Amino acid sequence: MNSNDNVTAIILAAGKGNRMKGINKMLLPFKNDPLIHHTMSVFHNCRLIQSIILVVSQDLYKNAVQIFPNTIWHKITDITIGGERRQDSVKNGLSKSKNPKWVIIHDGARPFINESIIEKGLLAAKTTGSAVAAVPVTDTIKKVDGKNVLNTIPRDNLWSIQTPQIFKYEIIKKAYEQINNDVTDDASLVEQLGNQVNVFMGSYNNIKLTTKDDINTAKYFFENDIR
Repeated sequence: MNSNDNVTAIILAAGKGNRMKGINKMLLPFKNDPLIHHTMSVFHNCRLIQSIILVVSQDLYKNAVQIFPNTIWHKITDITIGGERRQDSVKNGLSKSKNPKWVIIHDGARPFINESIIEKGLLAAKTTGSAVAAVPVTDTIKKVDGKNVLNTIPRDNLWSIQTPQIFKYEIIKKAYEQINNDVTDDASLVEQLGNQVNVFMGSYNNIKLTTKDDINTAKYFFENDIR
């Protein structure tokens, strides 16, 4: 993968944050900058990425425009409003892209991404046109009905899926044009097309801030420069 492959990153920051109980996690301050600033910095500094589209919620839009002035953040080609569902936000982001060769989709609430993961992902996607970051499951997984354990699921082939998720533009565009089922990640739509999706090793540090408990973990990571 080289710097001429025309890669666009779509960063998602349009979630409602219900599990944060009213806190807009994208604006949480860490090291004097809001959370979304840290995520965006990694992509803006990555030599393999030519353009970035930031998808935000309506109430975050004005803040985002102030945080990311185009005089400094020259790779940001668009800041756009997201949709009702995560996949609607991705679709909005895709509509603003300018026919790139590759699209990287990443959660704005995963600030501990690093350039090495991005590079590994682009290489992994070359084989089939689709690849997702993931880590092997370490906990014991049980299937439960109510409070009753039905069975223990062997974890040998279980991976916890993260972002970034990386696709050839034609593949992810087709997936969003043809499939409208509710999904929790972009790869699910590509899988429903019948396409193979590769998995590449992400990082156990590549956490997503979802609940208030995650804030303390993130503080520790930032204070100790963990990625």
